[in-house]
Amino acid sequence: MRPTRPLALTALALAASAALAWAPRAHATPEMARAESLPCARCHTSAPALNAFGLGVLGRGDRLPGAPAHVLAGGVPPLTLSTEFGAALLAADTASAGGGRASRVTSEFRAWTLRARTQGRLAPGIAFDAEADVDSAGGTVRLPVLAARFDDLAGGALAVRVGRFEAGLPFLSPERSPLLSPFLAPVAIAAEGVELQGVRRGWTAAAGITNSERTLANVGDNVTSFSRIENQYVWAMREARGQFAGARLLFGRQPSDISYHAWLQRLQLVIGASLGGERVRLQPAYVLDRLDDRPAPGIHQRQQYAVLEGVAQLDPAGTNTLALRVEHGHLTPTVLTAGEDHDREAARLARWLAPGVRLAVEGSHTGDNLGRPHEVHVDASVTLVF
Repeated sequence: MRPTRPLALTALALAASAALAWAPRAHATPEMARAESLPCARCHTSAPALNAFGLGVLGRGDRLPGAPAHVLAGGVPPLTLSTEFGAALLAADTASAGGGRASRVTSEFRAWTLRARTQGRLAPGIAFDAEADVDSAGGTVRLPVLAARFDDLAGGALAVRVGRFEAGLPFLSPERSPLLSPFLAPVAIAAEGVELQGVRRGWTAAAGITNSERTLANVGDNVTSFSRIENQYVWAMREARGQFAGARLLFGRQPSDISYHAWLQRLQLVIGASLGGERVRLQPAYVLDRLDDRPAPGIHQRQQYAVLEGVAQLDPAGTNTLALRVEHGHLTPTVLTAGEDHDREAARLARWLAPGVRLAVEGSHTGDNLGRPHEVHVDASVTLVF
């Protein structure tokens, strides 16, 4: 990081707080709202977090109630550009040479990111979804989404999605979280593969097969053939009166750190819900992640996570929003390793200053029981949406 004066960052945070208190009301204009002439608050509590109506639209395959699949895809596909920049303050207490704890504070202007997103229809029943990020820090381009979807199969009951996409319960999504702070828990899969999805009477279910994380470099010479198309998952979600509950099960293969194994079997279970109304949503979740033969052959390492995320509109227009997340992770002890506990708490206050201009202040704390640094992160950012 490139240090700057903490005093300047403090002044920026105070200015952001003042703007949050006094700025006028406004709304964002992402691509779906433009194409459908809907206010963003119709589908979002705090964009990109979805409310009950938005989760229903997503669960039906981007269908508005009573509309055909991907109705927004008519004409020229809508394009949304957004950029975010800001400043961050990091305070960490680290172990000193004498065995005590020493605190250190660093600050920086955060590199800007540029995101481009579009979705539309290539032909009747064939839709696409594309998104790319550019990070000014390294000049890298990331393609988090690049997928095609074949709709209205089997009389409209089934759809097939192919490409690069986020696979998991729609309400447990790093891409749709209103917070910058990343999840401790693996709540979603960055999938590269194919997914079959079905919708019927309030149920949304899917099954998919994707690439694993293995590469030729980490399988060694103990295999005669190699294929990464080996991770399978299934998930299902049920809607009842604006309340959602679901589960996802992953059977995967991961790189092995044991010389005579080409892969490790991974079993992951996610159970969660999205509860509340249009303005307030609470999303509790539990994650069980198990790896075979780790940290040694015959030992099955288990990690468990508890997650609670909430988002609230502080006024009827959705101009001011508050998002919170609390997480706890526990690594089960084995005969070779001690148990580990990890915690993270985060809160974000955001306000739309003008159409397409959002200001936010976020704070988070991360700690564990291993004596590693406890970190407090404060971030003030501006997001522009075009």
